[in-house]
Amino acid sequence: MGSPHFSAVLRNALEALREGRARSRSGSPLEAARDFERVFVAGSRAGALGTLLPDGPFAGEAGGLALLREEGLPGMVVDMGQTSIKVSHGGRRGVILRDFDRLPARGGEAWTPEDRERLRDFLARALREGAGAIPPPAVVLALPCELDSEGLPGGSSYAGMEGDRTLVRDAFVRAGLGHSRVLLINDAELAAASARLAMPRVKTLVLTLGYGVGGAVLLPEK
Repeated sequence: MGSPHFSAVLRNALEALREGRARSRSGSPLEAARDFERVFVAGSRAGALGTLLPDGPFAGEAGGLALLREEGLPGMVVDMGQTSIKVSHGGRRGVILRDFDRLPARGGEAWTPEDRERLRDFLARALREGAGAIPPPAVVLALPCELDSEGLPGGSSYAGMEGDRTLVRDAFVRAGLGHSRVLLINDAELAAASARLAMPRVKTLVLTLGYGVGGAVLLPEK
């Protein structure tokens, strides 16, 4: 993604998606995104497409707050990216940067129990700092990975996150937020929630460009 050619390659990929020429690794056509009308780009590398977002790293904030309103709950939005955690609560915003010495990008090596402990502490710290003195009733938490139907994290650059069934619960307890309701989604879904507010009536391709690339497709609201 740091290559000077990335922007051109990405634009070509988007055209292939729009025109129905794109294929998955198995060779099957990627029809879900075909004929999209708009692209909503979020994440720290959004500038790769020349896209300027008014809220930059907080592009998902509006969508997270909308999800809380739909549930009729006040609370905070926590977007755990690959390089930092962004927290929005009570009109305040904060960014907690990832310490790559303590939380190095995952390579081919196996994770250790210490990796998971450091990951819990990092997430708990962000939750605690964002919550302040009064624990919020609810938290929208976006993780930088796929989530299965039970909320189990998939692969991530964070060593120890994949397959960790208790990461979220443990971090919330350590932060003193064990009684808060958690709405768990991935970062592309959070961006999609914001895109839905901005572009409700057109088919929209949502991209998150950060440490990696995530995506979602929004169909027009009827």
